[in-house]
Amino acid sequence: MKTTLTQPAPASHDAGLELALDFSPMNPAAPAPAPVAAMMRQDDRGVVKTGMDRMSDLALLEFVRNHLKMTEDNPALPDPQPPQETLEADAAALHESVLEVQSLMTALRSALTRKKTRRARLLNRMRSRAAYVQSASKGSKAVITSAGLGVRKARGRVGHLDTPGNLRTTLTANPGQMRIACKGVRHARVYELQYRRVPADAEDPAEVEKTWRTLECDTRTRWLVSLEPGFKYAFRVCAIGSPGRSNWSPAVIRGAA
Repeated sequence: MKTTLTQPAPASHDAGLELALDFSPMNPAAPAPAPVAAMMRQDDRGVVKTGMDRMSDLALLEFVRNHLKMTEDNPALPDPQPPQETLEADAAALHESVLEVQSLMTALRSALTRKKTRRARLLNRMRSRAAYVQSASKGSKAVITSAGLGVRKARGRVGHLDTPGNLRTTLTANPGQMRIACKGVRHARVYELQYRRVPADAEDPAEVEKTWRTLECDTRTRWLVSLEPGFKYAFRVCAIGSPGRSNWSPAVIRGAA
């Protein structure tokens, strides 16, 4: 028997497309077959199912590519509509957009990470500036407000801040990276960590260079810093609060391996 396919009626979205089989006799002298509906068993009939609406973009692309592969040179589907080339072009266009979105998402995540880091740095700098204004103003509301800062009632006068103690450094497994910590000081709001490079053979803090540079300014007493490997550095820290600044801690020298 010879089997031919009739052209399905146009469908919208994922509506089912039913295929009707037209059986024509191989021998013209043979009697005409019974109607198709009468010849087909119930389980021989089906409706196209795609389930594309809930697929992700990548799953949809994989589904379409597999369909194109299965329908290429398929004798049962001699003239697929829309044409293979049209579906291939649409799939390629979607793939290009998916890659573009992925690139933008990666850039967005990087930008958000940078923003978070820069915001934290700005907050720490402003905390240090606020502590400076507090110290320089000696509690004068007029001076504080002249700096564009708010004023709250002081809880009580603190005479001075103790010097941060137990400043220590520990190298990590990463080149040039080390952990630095000190003991906290009561009534301190911010801790300022400074450093400067020292001669390679220096063992005494008195041998350090003259210029100190602020490395971190934070409310915490622990820092993770990265400096150029192969050099020695001196570190010191002070506490900042409503009474002003404490004395600087004794310098500690450590080589950045």
